[in-house]
Amino acid sequence: MKIGLAFAGLAAVLFAAVGGLSGQHVRDEMSQRSGETLQHIGSRLVGALDAGMFERYREIQNLATLQSLIDAEVDADAWRALLDRLQATLPYYSWIGFADTQGKVIAATGGLLEGRDVSARPWFAEGLRGPAVGDVHDALLLASLLPRRPAAEPLRLVDFSAPVRFGDRTTGVLGAHLDLRWADDLRRAALASGEVGGDVEIIVLSRSGTVLLGPPAPQVLSWHPTQIADLSHGPPRIRTWSDGRAYLTAALPTRGQADYPGIGWTIVVRQPADAALASADALRQRIWLYGLFGALLFGLAGWWLSGWVTAPLRAIALQARRLVGAKDADEHSPLGGPNEIAQLAGSLTQLVAQLRQREQELLELTSTLEARVVQRTALLDDANAELRSFGRSVSHDIRGPIAAMGQVVDMLLHSGQHPLADPTRKALVLVRGECARMTALVDELMLLAQVEERPLSFGPVPMEALVDQVLAGLHDGRTTAVVHRPLPVAHGDEVLLRQVWQNLLANAYKFSSRVMSPRLEIRCRREGDEWIYEVQDNGAGFDMAVSEHLFGAFRRLHSTADFPGTGVGLSLVKRIVHRHGGRVGARSEVGRGALFFFSLPLQPPQG
Repeated sequence: MKIGLAFAGLAAVLFAAVGGLSGQHVRDEMSQRSGETLQHIGSRLVGALDAGMFERYREIQNLATLQSLIDAEVDADAWRALLDRLQATLPYYSWIGFADTQGKVIAATGGLLEGRDVSARPWFAEGLRGPAVGDVHDALLLASLLPRRPAAEPLRLVDFSAPVRFGDRTTGVLGAHLDLRWADDLRRAALASGEVGGDVEIIVLSRSGTVLLGPPAPQVLSWHPTQIADLSHGPPRIRTWSDGRAYLTAALPTRGQADYPGIGWTIVVRQPADAALASADALRQRIWLYGLFGALLFGLAGWWLSGWVTAPLRAIALQARRLVGAKDADEHSPLGGPNEIAQLAGSLTQLVAQLRQREQELLELTSTLEARVVQRTALLDDANAELRSFGRSVSHDIRGPIAAMGQVVDMLLHSGQHPLADPTRKALVLVRGECARMTALVDELMLLAQVEERPLSFGPVPMEALVDQVLAGLHDGRTTAVVHRPLPVAHGDEVLLRQVWQNLLANAYKFSSRVMSPRLEIRCRREGDEWIYEVQDNGAGFDMAVSEHLFGAFRRLHSTADFPGTGVGLSLVKRIVHRHGGRVGARSEVGRGALFFFSLPLQPPQG
């Protein structure tokens, strides 16, 4: 009985130790991973806010420099037309206006506040000294002039201003009021990214600790600047908030970008601790349950084993005691003697060794699983980081300046005040065309990146109607003969499959445009568990020796002078079809047309 109890107790202690350490380790790891996820969401929002504020900051400065390019005299009508066009392009601007050096508004979007004196406004005083940005404030003059908003949503603005100079002389101040709803849309987009559950909240705090965006009081603490600084410089931690609940909390400060100095906002991301650590707590409970079951099982086995092993020893000890004349020796006498103890000690030693071996195997398995999770997480983080870096570079560093350049060139071409010489006009027209081409290329790049991130929405897709819609949009008056054979219904994402047909049919139209009698044929056939869709033309064709470059991004087999394009369309086709579980290919001969095909499974892929 004592050996059985000892066996069960030893097993219980070992399982309890392993279960407790493993459960706590899993909980700590889950807390760290969840905190990193919250910090990642906050970091992405910080980058978006800083980049957006930097763009607005530079836009106002760039717009203020136009006076030096146009004329020393201020033309209110020209300024108003330019400001209205900028506001139409960027509707988050509630108001943009130009005031002279005395603070009188000369021109403004929609004519609002024109003739009013704004010399007492902070944005005007700071804008006279240089480019400036002001923190969030409620609208004063504009609240009664702009369209009414819901009563629970006051108009809050961020000010941007810059001096307008002609040569060394300041002619006025250009000011703009940015609606804070712009930042709230970025905040909501970060929450809708799908990385975490719907219980995550994002709060935007001002430099003084005022809640700018986020859930209403009393759930939010009244932060002081010292508390904000302490939270921003530490790792994500579990904190108790004013509603009495514990939240996993991460905070990151905005830091500005380039010459934009920033205005001291802090992004706080929180998630209820019970939701953030729910899976870890459930896993820890399972570990404890398995440990308890294992201890009970090993205890019962040890109880039975000890009785079975010690029965012969008990009989031998009884016979030995009888031989020496022990009168109290009977079948219920306890075990004794060195040989018997050695056998029992050997059994226990072997059991302890087995338990330690299993403990080591469990720890090694846990370590291997953790290493694999860390490796997969690192790969995903790297891929997401590269994609985000690409998106920010295209959106903020390329498209914005090119679009602004195109607007300035277009304004100069349509300005009737200063006639342009023919060489100058031709050069400006060429620049405007290149801006348009670069903008189209950037849009193609963004579409290429979005195809990889966009979640698929599978459903029945009427390919017949889809092709008819695409052909109707491509018809340009040419007498192109189109042979359209019946197409079966496919399973996939209708938006992305429309893009596949758009690119393939547009290419067929383009590369058959120079033959005498252009002809297209669209057909489908079944091959095993796949539908094979084909588009054949009688156009320029290509050399199959270089076909391996056909579906790569920016890889073109014809010059831009012969056939315009960006070289991205077929790469989009390949990525969309691969995401549907299909394949793509092409066959051609130079000057004898080309056949492009793609396949889709009869049934949508699982998972």
